[in-house]
Amino acid sequence: MLMYSKRRIRFLTASTLLIWLISFLIFGALLLRFVHIQLVVIHPEQAWPLAFFISFTLLALSSASLLLARLLEREQERVGALERELQAGSAKMDRSQRTLDTLLGQADSTVLIFDASGNTAYVNPAHERILGYSPEDYQEDPELGDRIVLPEDREKRAEYFDKISRLEAPPDPVTIRYRNRSGDLVYLEYRASTILSRIGETIGVLVVGRDITTEREAEEALRRSRYELSIHNRLAEIFLTVPDEEVYGEALQLILEATESAYGIFGYVEEDGSLVSPSLSRKVWDQCQIPAKSVVFPREQWAGIWGNALLDKKTYYSNEPFSVPEGHIPIERAVAVPLVHQGEAIGLLMVGNKATDYEEKDIALLESVASYKAPILRARLERDRRDSERKRAEEALRESEKRYRTLFEGAAEGILVADVETRRFKYANTAICKMLGYTKEELESMSVEDIHPAEVLEHVISEFGAQARGEKNLNPDVPVVRKDGTTLRADIKTALVEIDGRKCNVGFFTDISERKHLEDQLRQAQRLESIGRLAGGVAHDFNNLLTAINGYSDLLLDRLEEGSPLREDLQVIRDAGERAAALTHQLLAFSRKQVLEPKVLDLNSVVARVERMLRRVIGEDVDLVTVPAPELGSVEVDPTQIEQIILNLAVNARDAMPGGGKLTIETANVELDEEYAKQHVGVTPGAYVMLAVSDTGVGMDAETQRRIFDPFFTTKKKGEGTGLGLSTVYGIVKQSGGNIWVYSELGQGTTFKVYLPRVDRPADSVSVQRASADSAYSGREALSLAGRHRHPIHLMVTDVVLPDMHGPELVKRLSSLRPDMRVLYCSGYTDNAIVHHGVLDSETAFLQKPFTPQSLLRKVREVLGGARAG
Repeated sequence: MLMYSKRRIRFLTASTLLIWLISFLIFGALLLRFVHIQLVVIHPEQAWPLAFFISFTLLALSSASLLLARLLEREQERVGALERELQAGSAKMDRSQRTLDTLLGQADSTVLIFDASGNTAYVNPAHERILGYSPEDYQEDPELGDRIVLPEDREKRAEYFDKISRLEAPPDPVTIRYRNRSGDLVYLEYRASTILSRIGETIGVLVVGRDITTEREAEEALRRSRYELSIHNRLAEIFLTVPDEEVYGEALQLILEATESAYGIFGYVEEDGSLVSPSLSRKVWDQCQIPAKSVVFPREQWAGIWGNALLDKKTYYSNEPFSVPEGHIPIERAVAVPLVHQGEAIGLLMVGNKATDYEEKDIALLESVASYKAPILRARLERDRRDSERKRAEEALRESEKRYRTLFEGAAEGILVADVETRRFKYANTAICKMLGYTKEELESMSVEDIHPAEVLEHVISEFGAQARGEKNLNPDVPVVRKDGTTLRADIKTALVEIDGRKCNVGFFTDISERKHLEDQLRQAQRLESIGRLAGGVAHDFNNLLTAINGYSDLLLDRLEEGSPLREDLQVIRDAGERAAALTHQLLAFSRKQVLEPKVLDLNSVVARVERMLRRVIGEDVDLVTVPAPELGSVEVDPTQIEQIILNLAVNARDAMPGGGKLTIETANVELDEEYAKQHVGVTPGAYVMLAVSDTGVGMDAETQRRIFDPFFTTKKKGEGTGLGLSTVYGIVKQSGGNIWVYSELGQGTTFKVYLPRVDRPADSVSVQRASADSAYSGREALSLAGRHRHPIHLMVTDVVLPDMHGPELVKRLSSLRPDMRVLYCSGYTDNAIVHHGVLDSETAFLQKPFTPQSLLRKVREVLGGARAG
């Protein structure tokens, strides 16, 4: 502006001087012309117009000069004012330039300014931020600008900036794709505009490059999403409309087209873990020459890119050629994507041999398809499996019906199926027909009311209703009337079923008439066992006494003369002894006492012996389990009493489980220490044998446990128990030197633990004393006596059971010292019992107590006259 104003002033000044000079020259020329004309040509009368013209011309020139001078003065004033404005504007321009530089430096878009020569005059910092390259990078590498442009866009960029260099601003924007320093793709949209001077002259070009990468990525994502959606829709259409045998192939073909791939696999994982590939593309199957090729791949064969994809549940891909076995189609590049549903790999999608490398967009498309198809595939597999299961179920149902009919008809239990609402029988099996004496047709025309006595009918119908409501499943000991009018007793277990849309009650009839008879026998046996225990104990001790009484009576009778007044009295005593001996023989036969029931017992043997009887007593709804301990120690206790303990505890356990349960009898060796003794009154520390009887019944509260051993205390209904059972158990245990404890919780069950001291010796009654020069009262004393005796011992008479050892053991130990000694056994038990239970051989000499001196002498003669016994 300042340069332009000074030029204008100089121009005006020069113009004014020129006008004055021209005016002067014209005036001089005219004056000379006028004088010449005056002098030579013009007459005086012609001089006035000329003089007027000259005067007017001079006046005009004078006025113009004055005007020019005035204009020049004003122009000089304007120049001064402009110079002052120019100084102020220059400062303002400096501030604007700085503001502009700041704004351009902070701009998000790259700004390029080309000067009038077409060279780059300015590049803002955004260019470096967007592409990552500084101006120095471009100066050092002139080819950098072209090299970072995608090859497809280089020609387009060259044409665009060639126009810029010619100061042409293309009217339409252009988008160029770059790779920034990080290798990421960047989209720049360029818009150009010319820079004009005040007079409209093009003095440069402004180019703004806006980073539209995010927009293009969003557009690409939207396009890809729409494309994926179209793929998804087509896949859904395939799965919905294409026949089952073609659906996998059609879906794979669509995916191959979408990814421009030559080969592919679309498979699913079977329940057994095998990959089934029903959609191997035809090229794969036709060109693959591997022997025994298959579309089923067991899990142990999963390997390579697709196996890893399934095992790791993630995508694997490679754009490098694969190493494949001979005969396999060549694989140049491939992508394997697992179909994962709820964390489980359920299928595989694999494509291969695209003409170019697989890119992120291909992988993204496949993963999107896999993610979309996973729930569809799961639903289809579930449907297929349901169909298979349904077919299997139908087949199984047919088989089940066949088996049911076989079981129903062949069941040992009688079965009646009754309608819950009408109580009429719908089905009857062969066993119930045989049990009640009716034909199947007759029973299927009858109802519940027709097979029970009138006096129990109300109870039976009430129980039937409870069973139909699911409140009960057992009606025990129900009287049932046969066709011939006789009555049997049955346990009726039930189960609810639905048949032909009707709720039915299936009744399983177990004839317990025989069991009831056996229970009666058992009760009688228990009563007799109690009497027998008493009788056997008395008879055993009484036999020892009778042996002495009868023996001395015989000796006295032999010494008295026939006329002695004492002889008659002694005969009375002898006769009474004989009658008593006969009575004890009857008692022993009644009590069935045995030599193998010594006081020293193995509890495991006792439990095993009682177990068979218990299984009949406790019933079928109680599961009896015995747990004998190995190498169990011995106990010293009356065998019948320990059997009574087990029986009483087992019966109590059965009664505590009215709905059935588990009864466990176990034995163990235990050591009760001082700490245990402190916590249990009456316990002496030491070695014990434990007998535990446990049930899963109703249990007891603390108050009941406290009184459980009190005589006559019972929790049973009136008339169902005396309250002496556990009191008896307690007394037997205490008399045997043991202890008994109860552990129970309501609803959990009860355990009784009996602790009996362990012993290491057998026990029995002492042998009867008899007159003998050489007599002993125990096995050890007999051994000592035999060792000291210097003469031969021809005969040893011994009890079968001695205080410290059995008679056979004594004989065995003496046989090495006295090999020629003969043996005669005697005992208060019957010889049949002795022989039958294996204590003595059938050839062993045996004399039953009580015996007379005569019978003893006869037996001694018999033994000494025969072979050596023992």
